[in-house]
Amino acid sequence: MIHALRDVIKHTPDLLSVRWKREGFISDSAARSKGKETPINLLGFKDGTANPASHDSALMDKVVWVTADQDEPAWTVGGSYQAARIIQFHVEFWDRTPLKEQQTIFGRDKHTGARWG
Repeated sequence: MIHALRDVIKHTPDLLSVRWKREGFISDSAARSKGKETPINLLGFKDGTANPASHDSALMDKVVWVTADQDEPAWTVGGSYQAARIIQFHVEFWDRTPLKEQQTIFGRDKHTGARWG
């Protein structure tokens, strides 16, 4: 995605410019290269366990893409919205938190990602 964005900006410099950018650190392909299905976040838990299945076109039409039958402006049809949140991790404090408490907070088993409790 980053390559595509850079390519679009490169070919339309008079029309587009980057106004805000935030670098991430989790790569889906990096997780798979280590033999894992799901990436691990900075707190040691699986990240993205409950993401919708991107290969399910009907589900993507329902939860990702704006469709003509929705109450949205016509220019948004075929597009999507994105929300970003910046999370500040207090890793040093978290590392001192007992495992059972960590799992209770996340509602997941730290090692398997299974629902907790």
